[in-house]
Formats: sequence, C-alpha cells, structure tokens
Amino acid sequence: MIKFRAWDKEEKEWLSIRTIGFDDDGSLVKWELLQSTGLKDKHGVEIFEGDVLEIPVAIDTETLNGEVVFEDGIFGVKDVLDGWGFDIGLVPLIEIILAKKVIIVGNIYEHPHLLEGDNG
Repeated sequence: MIKFRAWDKEEKEWLSIRTIGFDDDGSLVKWELLQSTGLKDKHGVEIFEGDVLEIPVAIDTETLNGEVVFEDGIFGVKDVLDGWGFDIGLVPLIEIILAKKVIIVGNIYEHPHLLEGDNG
C-alpha cells in the first residue's frame, strides 16, 4: 500500500488523510502531499518525502543533513555534499540507507533551519 501524509500550507500543520480532494485543474492548492519512501531510519521510523535526514560521514564522525525528495523516478537526497564542494546531484536513498545508519531529525516544513549552512 502506498502511504501519504499531508502538510497544510495555510494552517502550517500536519493533516490526517482520509480522502483527497483536487481543484478543477487537478492541483492540491492547500496541501503538500508527501509520499512514503517505504524505507525506515535506524530507529524504525518511516521516511517520507520532505523529511530531513542526518547522515553519518566516515570522516571525523561528522554528519550531514539532507532533504528526502522524489525526482527522476526515485527517492533520494539531493545535493547532500554541496557544503563540502561536491556537486553530485541526487543520491538514491536506498544507497544511503544501506550504507549508513541515518535518522530523521525533522522535516522541511517545521525545521527548515536544519538545511541551512553548515549543518553537521
């Protein structure tokens, strides 16, 4: 089963989803609909689009934060190494989950500061 959660852009709160209503043009004006990746962090918490993950880096036991996105048909973390001068684009989430013990530290709606500047 595909799972979703929704962020109410006007009220700035999470919504419980029972049904989904669209405007005439097919858009979700008031909500941001976010899909589950089907993967879990090291604590067993389900990872959704828009979550911010803390990703351990082998060097000096530092961590980097990255946003979970769905792009080009895959879930991934985009530009996670930009702060280190690497431009590698989208890293598939499955590669990060298999290689590292990531944890969800927040989401882009309630915790946007987690993605600002040096966040490790």
